[in-house]
Amino acid sequence: HGISFRARTHLDESQLRVEMNSPADLREQGNAFRSRTISLSRDWVTYRVSFDEMLLEDRSTKMNQEELETLSFVSRNVEERSAGESEGEGLLPYHFDIDDIFFY
Repeated sequence: HGISFRARTHLDESQLRVEMNSPADLREQGNAFRSRTISLSRDWVTYRVSFDEMLLEDRSTKMNQEELETLSFVSRNVEERSAGESEGEGLLPYHFDIDDIFFY
């Protein structure tokens, strides 16, 4: 089970990730279930993201899809310290289209 969608970019290079929230993930503290980073092309491509790969930032907790509240497509560049902690976030240039979103 997961989410499927088609996407393309209008830039030479663009990346995104899927983020989902549920009541138990402490969203007010900045936690979200995140997918792997997806590199987009200028052509329409169908992507599939399994709920099993959606993990909290600490990578220890899997998402319960029955508690899903929000779904976001996020373009971010996260700088990391050597210990793996987030140092800060800076937005990458982005321009992408999303279509045909469905759950499987």
